[in-house]
Amino acid sequence: MSELSDWTILERQIRTIATYIWNRPAEAELVAGVALDCVIKIEPDHWVCIEITKSNTLQKLREDLAKFGIIRPALLARGIALKSLFITDSPPSNDLRESAKALFVEALSREEFAKKFFDFPTYKHVRTEKPFGSAVNPDSGKNDTTAYIPVRYHTENGAELGLIDIVSKVATGKRVILLGQFGTGKSRCTREVFSRLADVAMGSFQYPIAINLRDNWGVRRGHEIIRRHFDDLGLSEECNSLIKTLDKSNALLLLDGFDEMASQSWADNQAKIRMLRADALAGVRDLLARTQGGALITGREHYFNSNEEMMSALGLNPGNSEIIFCRSEFTDNEMKIFLGDVAKNVRFPEWLPKRPLLCQTIASFSPDEVISIFGDVDSDAELWERLMNAICIREARINPALDADKFREILRIIARSTRSKAHDVGPVSISEINAAFEEVTGTPPIDESAVILQRLPGMGRTSYETSDREFIDKFILDGLRGIDVIHSLDDQSRARERENWSNPLQSLGQKIVAANIQESENDLERLHSFIRLAKRHSQSLNRVMAGDIVASTLRADLALNEIDYAGITLENTYIGPLDFSRTPPANLGVVNSMIEELILPVTQPKNTRINNCQIATVRKVSSAAGMPQWIEESTSEKFESINTVSMIKDAELTPRQKVLVTIIKKTFLQKGSARKEEALIRGLGRILDSGDIAKIINILIKENILERGRGEEGAIFSPVRSHAHRMRKMLSELSLSADPIWKQITEGKSK
Repeated sequence: MSELSDWTILERQIRTIATYIWNRPAEAELVAGVALDCVIKIEPDHWVCIEITKSNTLQKLREDLAKFGIIRPALLARGIALKSLFITDSPPSNDLRESAKALFVEALSREEFAKKFFDFPTYKHVRTEKPFGSAVNPDSGKNDTTAYIPVRYHTENGAELGLIDIVSKVATGKRVILLGQFGTGKSRCTREVFSRLADVAMGSFQYPIAINLRDNWGVRRGHEIIRRHFDDLGLSEECNSLIKTLDKSNALLLLDGFDEMASQSWADNQAKIRMLRADALAGVRDLLARTQGGALITGREHYFNSNEEMMSALGLNPGNSEIIFCRSEFTDNEMKIFLGDVAKNVRFPEWLPKRPLLCQTIASFSPDEVISIFGDVDSDAELWERLMNAICIREARINPALDADKFREILRIIARSTRSKAHDVGPVSISEINAAFEEVTGTPPIDESAVILQRLPGMGRTSYETSDREFIDKFILDGLRGIDVIHSLDDQSRARERENWSNPLQSLGQKIVAANIQESENDLERLHSFIRLAKRHSQSLNRVMAGDIVASTLRADLALNEIDYAGITLENTYIGPLDFSRTPPANLGVVNSMIEELILPVTQPKNTRINNCQIATVRKVSSAAGMPQWIEESTSEKFESINTVSMIKDAELTPRQKVLVTIIKKTFLQKGSARKEEALIRGLGRILDSGDIAKIINILIKENILERGRGEEGAIFSPVRSHAHRMRKMLSELSLSADPIWKQITEGKSK
């Protein structure tokens, strides 16, 4: 950048700041025959005149002072009082300041002048000391000070991004929506973006403002969110200055937790739910509409039913907005860096969830404890049992007043209390924790017990300002909920039927219930007991429990052709993952409900229907066109993603199916009329061996789906376009496809 353009930027910034400070136009003007960089006419008899320079030498000051020496007498003669400022790009020397002061001129750097408008350095210091959303130390509730592990994020089409890419997008005016499940690092990302933008804020005149949206329930207007934020920081006097610039591009908004401004509710009136969610975000929507600068907005994935609903509720323009996602887990290398020495002598199972907060729990154990927990572990349910037992045994060793079983029981009851919370992980009040203690021990907590309850394992403070607690990892919470479902069956109490739950079991909790069935001496009788319990709850207030049991029993490996649910209808409920692909259901209905994830069976389940449901993600088909007919009047935003080779690798498909899908996409759905052999099979060797890949290609040629030709550099493969519609249909239906080619390649047979 040239020196002239550098000076032009500096001049424009100073004029803008001067306009904000004095609420008057700031323009270059000829005064008494002297060209001044900036003149602000506060009153007819009160002017401010500013000279701006990238240099801060005494020689330059003398030249500018000569200007003031001419205009000062001229203005005084007209009865105009003058305030003179000399603004430099870098801090002026003490000698320069004193020389200017002697001549009634104030010498300031650009940053010092900007602080007269908005004291960002003070805001940066105070904000950095406060928690960023859920990125807190679980024991103290203060800021999480652990070192940031650089992680990767990804776009909807699978492209990877780093933190610096997000920073750049926000700084250049993009509205970025960061989505992710609990504990995947959204709040920590917000903190790191703030830190990097804050480092250059004074030079760029763009101020990152990081707001925890959970503190703004019920706020209807954007400027009220800003005012509450500054009030909470004790910086109320700075608020008006920032509000003054909201309609400009100077404020970069970092808004963490749009899903924490209202409860995740469910009702049979889907339009009402959308209205409630949009209404809760009225203040955020107004704030984003008022501002012109970039923004980072974070929230839980699947909180909205679709991207369109999310964009509408936030008031964002898709043309200037981008949706990106947190990866749900660390990579192997990121996990090793995080765990450090603890991971050196342990081989973690491939299926181990590598979520940041679970890694934080593992890191708290000694190397010997980690080895005992992870040695020869076979399943998620077994790992959870070992991890939970180790946590409770350790706590009992530290606090002999309670044994390990009592710790676990207290946590189970507290986990049940979160089932009806507005937010999935809490908050849980101290009175609720004390009540759980009394239910387990038969007595209220005394002083020593109260201290123990302040630091229960797996729980942390929601913030420094409150004594409320929340679960810090869904791996622990979901397992406890699964254990509680088992307890409800064994306890034979009907108290749960009168509770109104809103947070369903996820995969781990379902697997723990399923493991309980499989490990029973009479597994079929245990299965039927759970089904009877589901039947009762499907007709009670607590229909979430009914959905939990149905989803869990479907995961039990009992070598059955189907599981008969005897006409149970799950209606007006909220279900987590629902996997029909293992053992299909029979005689089951799901009506007017929310399903987080539906994994379809290969064939139609007997006398089973899904009607008028919202399904966040559907697996085994790639589009709405592939949905089977037994799913009626139901909507879904996301399907099995096969847009890129990496997404195909992660899809719920067999290796042979993945290779077939990749080849068909490359030949029929991508630009170009032919593919070289090298380009056609690129990346497939990591899915299937070369011999099997060649067999699949030969089947497609034999069945006249592809044609093989000769090019200058070897074989080329072209699609037979008459099969284009057929291939699109097959890729929509995926595992549900009845196409002979799909079946032949899936089964690995050649005609």
